[in-house]
Amino acid sequence: DIQITQTIFASTAVGSLLILAIGILGVVHIGKITRVDKDYIIPLVVVFAISGSYSLNISFIDVFTVLFAGLIGYLFRKFEYSIVSLLLGAILGGIIETNLLRSLNLGGGSYSIFIESPLSIFIIFLIFAVSIGPSILVLLSSLKNNIVKR
Repeated sequence: DIQITQTIFASTAVGSLLILAIGILGVVHIGKITRVDKDYIIPLVVVFAISGSYSLNISFIDVFTVLFAGLIGYLFRKFEYSIVSLLLGAILGGIIETNLLRSLNLGGGSYSIFIESPLSIFIIFLIFAVSIGPSILVLLSSLKNNIVKR
């Protein structure tokens, strides 16, 4: 058993060194990809994304999922929404839901578990301040500008 473990560690170390060597030697040439015009890169990325999604399960449902995700990304960029927040929501949404249900189970189904400690009340206040604060600042700024103009 110890030989198998040592073999796995050794092969992981050798693989890491090979990847490091390839990365160091290839960084100059791989960096040239950034100079290629978008008119060539975007169609290649679309073709690879669609063919990769189809080949995963040999299903057109996966292709439509990729196209739908691309449409959502395009709309987010067009209307200047944060794509990062979309990705965070998609990735963390399930985790948050699971932990919300776990907390509610611990609290016997009552939402009061979220406001029992001063720390949780402070965190809730900070969430509201960060969420609503920028809108209030814009509102106050516009009110100030209206008062100054009069």
